[in-house]
Parts: sequence; C-alpha cells; structure tokens
Amino acid sequence: MTASLRTLMLALCLLPALARAQAPAQDTAADAAFRAIYQSEWTWRTQQAGGWNEDSDADAGAAQDRLPDVGAPAQAARLAYLEGVLRRLDAIDVAALSPGERLNYAVYRPQIEHRIAALRFREYEMPFNSDSAFWSDLDFMARSELRDAAAYRAYAARLRDVPRYFDQQIANMRAGLARGFSVPRAVLAGRDGGRLGRLLPGHPRRLLRPRPRGRVP
Repeated sequence: MTASLRTLMLALCLLPALARAQAPAQDTAADAAFRAIYQSEWTWRTQQAGGWNEDSDADAGAAQDRLPDVGAPAQAARLAYLEGVLRRLDAIDVAALSPGERLNYAVYRPQIEHRIAALRFREYEMPFNSDSAFWSDLDFMARSELRDAAAYRAYAARLRDVPRYFDQQIANMRAGLARGFSVPRAVLAGRDGGRLGRLLPGHPRRLLRPRPRGRVP
C-alpha cells in the first residue's frame, strides 16, 4: 500500500469523528432557560436611560428624551431586579449547558455579580473622580449626532432634565460624604468652585451646546 493510499484511508476513517466534533451542539433545556434570562435582562438594560462618556458613539442616545434616573429609589429598584437575575442564574444547572452557553455563563454571571456589588456598596454616591465627573460627561452628550428634528427635540428635553439630574447627583454625593465615601481630598483641587464654577454657572452653553454636522432641520 502506497503512502498516499494509506493517507487517504486514514482520512476516510477520521471523517466520522471530525464530523461529530464539528457538528453544533444541540440546545438543551438549560440552554433555553439561560438564554431567556440574559435576553430578558438585556432588554431591561437597554430600556434604562443611559449616560454619556468618552466611549459613547456619535449616535448614542440620540432619541433619548431624559437623563438617567440616579436617585436612591431607582438604584434600589435596579439592585432588586439584578438580584432576581442572579437568583435565576443560580437555578441553572451549569453542567447541563452546551459548551457555548457554558462559556457565556462563565462570562455573564460575574458581570451581573459586579453590577450588584456596585449597587450594594452604593458606588453611585461617588459620581466623580480625578479623571471624570457626571457634569463633565454631559459634554460628550453635546457631541452626539443630531440628524433630524426628532433628535433635536430629544436633546432639548434632556437639557430640561439637567436640573433634576444634578439634584440627584448632589444628593448622592452628600450621602457618600456623610459616610466618608469620597475620593481623596488631594484629587479635588480646582473642583470646589474654581474649574466647576467657571464651567457651569457662567458658561452653560459651552458645556451643553450641541455640535451637529450639517444644518439644523
């Protein structure tokens, strides 16, 4: 038997094993249960009013007509919801998941745990640090693309929502300070009425003026 023939016969013998290895795993009941959890949680997550930061794309939140609700009751409601998600995850038989969904579970569960921990420890009571702050992040909102009249109306609605948003953030900061939860004093130099005072009261348009491309519809 020639070497080429032996190679061909070996390949033919291996074909069934290769086919089994490459065949997609069949969904299990655990897969369906897990998928229902993360799909419903994602729907809930996308329904939450989002914020803006340096990672936001140009079209992020263009149709959104309000800023995030960051008050303590809303934070408690988020915590309760995510704790419910975690309880549902705990009920999943991980061993019964297909390999792909088992990997998804290993990535997804810590993400939910992290979100829960941030809410339990009330990280929202420190909405600023040496790098960024809730007031300066609004500048990224002003950079979003406003492509039609509806986007401009939504933007105007968000501007009208700024006082409520700032009041909630101030209340959160005061709650954090009351329990000694804040960034070190050393990183706050220039934020106590200097830079912030110049940014907001005297020049609000500089902070929140939209920068659309093209003409306003």
